Order: sequence, then structure tokens, then C-alpha cells
Amino acid sequence: MRFVILTCALLIWSLTYAHSSERLSVGVIDDTVGWIGVEEGQLTGDLSKPYNCVFDHSGLEIEASSVSLKRGLVELDLGRLDIMLPIARTSQRDEKADFAGPLYNAGFSIVSLRSLQLDGAFAETPGLRYGIVLGFVGKQFIPESAVRVEEVSDWSQLVDMLKLQRIDVAVMPSGMAKHFLEREQEVLSSWEVGVIPVSLYISKKWRGTEVKRALMLAVQRCKIEDAINTEIVDVDSHSPSSM
Repeated sequence: MRFVILTCALLIWSLTYAHSSERLSVGVIDDTVGWIGVEEGQLTGDLSKPYNCVFDHSGLEIEASSVSLKRGLVELDLGRLDIMLPIARTSQRDEKADFAGPLYNAGFSIVSLRSLQLDGAFAETPGLRYGIVLGFVGKQFIPESAVRVEEVSDWSQLVDMLKLQRIDVAVMPSGMAKHFLEREQEVLSSWEVGVIPVSLYISKKWRGTEVKRALMLAVQRCKIEDAINTEIVDVDSHSPSSM
């Protein structure tokens, strides 16, 4: 019954906006290249599928462009961007825009040298040095027992720091961890420590409108229940700190 109601509601909004000449401006965070990107104003890449599902079911036309996380949040707050993706929910971001509801859950993993023989009880191990990419929401998985947290600009630096024993543990998306383990499986080990809901943020200027309601209904329709550990093909080492 719930599915029927959602489908009918989405159909109504789709008919309302399908022929509209207005396109929503969508900012795609530029350090997610390799997972999701932009070509001729449209979303591309494996991670674009759930988002394209949302726009298809909402009946809304988009014009996508690449944007940095910091700049995108400013533009979204000012109403110059209508939507920003892919992005995880935080209380700070909720102050600037409206989260559309979870679209999928992104897995996050701990990576360390095999020689340390750490396991799922890493949080109880005192004196560990942690590494993370600056601005990465996975920082919440670093326990209070950490003796030091090093923040770097890209993921490959973390792997180098692990191998040089400058840090003991790195926190990164599970897909990125898998990417590095395939290259360094004799040196590194990893295990998943949790998931974070990821979706899109909508500009506050759309509050109380049918555009926002159509998007949020479409997110419910397209929601993926299981965590996504994205398969990465030729992804660069900068992806994706923004989640």
C-alpha cells in the first residue's frame, strides 16, 4: 500500500514538472571522481545510478557541475545551488541545507599493517596513532583512546604513512580500503567499522515546495537498503573525502 501511495504521488509531481524548462542546479563534489562524475551536465559513474533514479522518479530536470565540498556548501547555503551530492549527513551541514533522507549507506573501514595484528577490538588498544583525510566524516570512528590523529590531503598519503609506520591505523571508505588492499594485500589488513547514511542536500529555498517533496519521495522510492562498498575502477587517490 505504501509503495502504491509513493508511486501515485511521484507520478503527479512527475507530470507537473516533466515539461518545465527550469533545470535544478546540482553540485557534484569533485573529489568523488571515479565513483560519480559529470558529463554534459548529467551524472555518470557507478554511484550515479541511485541519484539518476531519484531524478527520473521525481520528473525533475538537472544541470550538474563539479564543485568542491567547501564551495558547494556555501553555494547551497546562498541558494545558488539547488542540490549537492553525494554527501553524508552531519549536524553542521543540516544548518546550511535540508538532507533528503538516506539514499544508501556507505561503509567505512579501519586499515592497518598486518604486522600489528589488530582486530575489531582496535578501539580498546591504547596508544594508537590514527590517520584520516582532512574533512572526512569518518573521523567519528576514531576512538578517544587515540594518542594522535594525523590529517592529510589524500588517501595515498595514508597508505604511505602506514608503511613508514608514522601512523598505526587509517580510517577510510570501505571501497577505498578495498582498492588499496588489492595492491598491498601482503602488507595491509582492514575491517569494516560502521556505516553512514549518504544522500543529497536540498537548498533551503525549496522548503515547503513540491520540488522538495518530489525529491524526498523519490529518495524513499530509490533507497538502497544495504550498505554500498563501491567497486572502484581506476579511481584516483583523492576520492572521496567529502562523504
